[in-house]
Amino acid sequence: MAFVVQVSVHQGITPNNFLARVKSATYVIGGLSTMAGTFLAGAIPEFLSSRIALAFGVFVLAIPALYMLKFRKISVKLSQIETINMK
Repeated sequence: MAFVVQVSVHQGITPNNFLARVKSATYVIGGLSTMAGTFLAGAIPEFLSSRIALAFGVFVLAIPALYMLKFRKISVKLSQIETINMK
């Protein structure tokens, strides 16, 4: 369900002539992040310990959660999203 919201926001705020570029950039960054996460998920416990890997994972997941909590007051409802005007 989260992907539906992500695509809706992309289509809602991105001008039509930049939509393919934004989607492609999101796809590439997502793929690179997935590869880096897969590598780190194996490398950290292999060279350090599984407890350090678990702590690192908790830390990485806590950063966006804290960011969302901090900026929740300046959010906009999905139905109120407007296109960014590029001049």
